Amino acid sequence: AIILAAGSGTRLKKISGGLPKCLVKIGDKPVIVHQILELKKYGFIEVIVITCLKNGGEMIEKFCGNGNDRGMRISYFHQETDNGLGAGAIKQIESRIDGDFLLVYGDTIFNINLQKLVDRHKSLSPIATLVVHPNNHPYDSDLLETDHEDKITRWLSKKNREKGFYQNLVNAGIYVLSPKILNYLKLEFIDLGTDTFPLCLSKGEFLLAYNTSEYVKDMGTEDRYYEVLAHLQTGLVEKRNLLKPQAAGFLDRDGVINKENGFIVKSEDFILEDGAAEAIRKINESGLLAICVTNAPAIAKNLLDDKTLKQIHNKMETLIGEKGGYLDAIFYCPHHPKGGKKEYAISCDCRKPGIGMLLEAGNQFNIDFKKSYMIGDFDWDIEAGKKAGMRTLLILRKPPIEVKITPDKTFNNLLEAVTYILES
Repeated sequence: AIILAAGSGTRLKKISGGLPKCLVKIGDKPVIVHQILELKKYGFIEVIVITCLKNGGEMIEKFCGNGNDRGMRISYFHQETDNGLGAGAIKQIESRIDGDFLLVYGDTIFNINLQKLVDRHKSLSPIATLVVHPNNHPYDSDLLETDHEDKITRWLSKKNREKGFYQNLVNAGIYVLSPKILNYLKLEFIDLGTDTFPLCLSKGEFLLAYNTSEYVKDMGTEDRYYEVLAHLQTGLVEKRNLLKPQAAGFLDRDGVINKENGFIVKSEDFILEDGAAEAIRKINESGLLAICVTNAPAIAKNLLDDKTLKQIHNKMETLIGEKGGYLDAIFYCPHHPKGGKKEYAISCDCRKPGIGMLLEAGNQFNIDFKKSYMIGDFDWDIEAGKKAGMRTLLILRKPPIEVKITPDKTFNNLLEAVTYILES
């Protein structure tokens, strides 16, 4: 693993007291110690720390040592100047890199299953595997677009992307990199996100997105420092690791997240329900996962295609993101036994009240269904939730319709339902 720890921490001076940023304590230990312990947990025993002498490089080396006391080998590369090379500094230690490597930044607190990340990278051999996730401020972040196989297809810079609706998918700043990436680095200031990865895409290189709900957050500003500190103290940092069972709020889409309007077949038809984005933001803040599971029979009925559905979901993610919330995942079933599109005109296990989508989410996120909720507005939502062993919350439709399967609780809207979950 390589840790980039050359930054001066200008935005953190009131807290750092002049210490290098990576030596600032979060809880009972400095950031870099949190990182080293996580790396050791997953078998990374060789670590190279890139520092800057004018930003406390020797202090970092003296504090962290050579790693012998932890059964590790920690070595250092000290840059002379304080203007820094960013990721370009990796080019200076090219001779010390002889295989794939993990790269993390020295101001990042993370707790993710690194073995699963590395296994995914090794199985497909991209030039780079990027840890990605949705966040609560996508409008001021660089966004990525991926295909159905998690291959990154576009890099949408916050500086020059056109106004529109985009998938809420953000570069989290942890990478598994092939040595081939060194061909795209120079001995000058380089930012991987701004410079290197877009260049790789333009040259046809394979970049893989590893989308996870696990905890990754930088603490490089005062606001983020206190946010990360709070998450550490409440146990959220550790709780989000997918080795631990997760609790989730499963949300139907039409009539729950957006206003019911028959088949939604174009993005213009999609209108958020009042309070829905706020409700999803509250789910995010609670530590529950927010997962949308929706039947999409309009695909089978030949009323829309997957591309148009993605545009609709991009609008949904953008509107929720503008209110500070995000969905951890969206699952949809395109099937209907009476559809006109032959390949989708089937009976399946994923269409609610089947639980195929729920099981897929459960497998991906290690869901504990007994601690999770299904929130929907139709019989099939409640039935699916009960089959999976979840507590079920019904959103009343307007005008009301008969629901033959009794939910655990009934509410007028998603915000009411989520408030009940959090208060109880």
